[in-house]
Amino acid sequence: MATGHHRVASLCAILDANTLQADGRVCDTMDYAPVREKIEAFRWNVIETDGHDCDFLASAFHAARDCRDKPTLIVARTVKGKGVSFMEDQPHWHGTVKISDSDLERALAEIGTL
Repeated sequence: MATGHHRVASLCAILDANTLQADGRVCDTMDYAPVREKIEAFRWNVIETDGHDCDFLASAFHAARDCRDKPTLIVARTVKGKGVSFMEDQPHWHGTVKISDSDLERALAEIGTL
């Protein structure tokens, strides 16, 4: 509230909107939607973008820089584990800290780093 009230235009925050949290899907555990309307109510500029597309992200940062009268929140829509078939959009992998050697090898092969 304070940053919007004081028009702190040099502030840019990013929300990784991946729809998952440790206990499951955000919509089932602690939904924050509609995020745009909530944040705009605090006098913030909100930019929603594809968080996997570097060109879209760059455009969002440029637009945030050009906003001179309020802080900006970039809502980066992402998919947790994107590109790894057995991890993509699976809540189990959100907070998993250890991965087996075989799962690691398979994941790296799927994203093309092996």
